[in-house]
Amino acid sequence: MSARTLRPIAATVVALVINTVLFCSLPLLTDARRTPEPPDYGDAFLLAQLPPPLPKNEEPQVLRRPPRETPRETPRTHLPRPERTPRPRPDVTPPDIAFDPAPPLAAAMRVDPSMLASAAPSISTPSAGFELGEVDTPPRLTRPVRPVYPYTARRKGITGVVTVRFLVDAAGNVSRPVIVRAEPQGVFEAAVLDAVARWRFHPGVYQGSAVPTWVEVPLRFDLDS
Repeated sequence: MSARTLRPIAATVVALVINTVLFCSLPLLTDARRTPEPPDYGDAFLLAQLPPPLPKNEEPQVLRRPPRETPRETPRTHLPRPERTPRPRPDVTPPDIAFDPAPPLAAAMRVDPSMLASAAPSISTPSAGFELGEVDTPPRLTRPVRPVYPYTARRKGITGVVTVRFLVDAAGNVSRPVIVRAEPQGVFEAAVLDAVARWRFHPGVYQGSAVPTWVEVPLRFDLDS
């Protein structure tokens, strides 16, 4: 067979093969164009049911909090206050030197009554004042001042007696104090003069008038007083 004869036969065979291939691929193309169906998930998801709508005439129910209970006040128990016992007030009325020559002027000082009478006439009476025995009413101490116990004497345990003489003028002030005697000497004299200068008296009275009066007083310094 010549080449011209074989060409039509070959073309026919190729055409048959192409048609066969196209015919066989048609179902595949049709399946590819179809929309895939969604998979069936079964009961994996449940639709939430919405509550039925409220009627138009009914208002929505408003939830209100219950009122808070007010705590009850606990009644207060009033305890009776303890009654204060009044403390007795010490008697601060100063004693009369003429009738009680040993007044408690201080814890560290005492007046020796046995020395008062004997010491009064020991010095001559000046014309500027009266002695205790010459007035109708002797001077009365109204404001005593405690002498300061010397530190050295207290530390060493030294005690003693100082007799002092002074003039109480018509106004009750003390002037011209003089140390008559001191045992021991040079220990308590300065403390006595400083304290006596600040004493105050009701002045002595003679024939109804206040008069200057000399007073002589022994002061005892005792650690146990």
